[in-house]
Amino acid sequence: MYKCLVVDDDDTWRTKMCSTLQIYEYYDVVGAKDADEALNKLRSESFDLVLCEIHLQDIDGIELMQQIHREFNLPVTLISADNRREVLVNAISKGAFPVLLKHDGMVNDFKHLWQNVIVWRKIIYDKKGKGKLDPDVGVSSNENVSILSDDEVSSDDE
Repeated sequence: MYKCLVVDDDDTWRTKMCSTLQIYEYYDVVGAKDADEALNKLRSESFDLVLCEIHLQDIDGIELMQQIHREFNLPVTLISADNRREVLVNAISKGAFPVLLKHDGMVNDFKHLWQNVIVWRKIIYDKKGKGKLDPDVGVSSNENVSILSDDEVSSDDE
């Protein structure tokens, strides 16, 4: 099971995303309403993945993502209702892993997020070359990383 932290200052969307992720048996989900709460939870609990809104009230989600990369060495998937190209390109260029757009049918978008954890760990493994995860080895913000498509994943639930 992968433990996921969902960070969104919009209570409705945070609740909706947490509920959506919990549909799948491989996610244990915790929510945070802002960057301070997210960082406190990250410092006190162990997580595998973070979902973070780009436009938070207390801090820019991209800035929070970069802090999470530095301090916790975790994959961060940014989410947003803002579909402007410049916002999405900026997020990806700064290390988003990937960026998802908020919409009512997000269930399928979340189905394979766990793959981000696997890809992230593989990058660390390859960089270290010793088969161990090393918290001192991070992924640079310009690494090209993508999750597998549905066609590339064999699944028992299909």
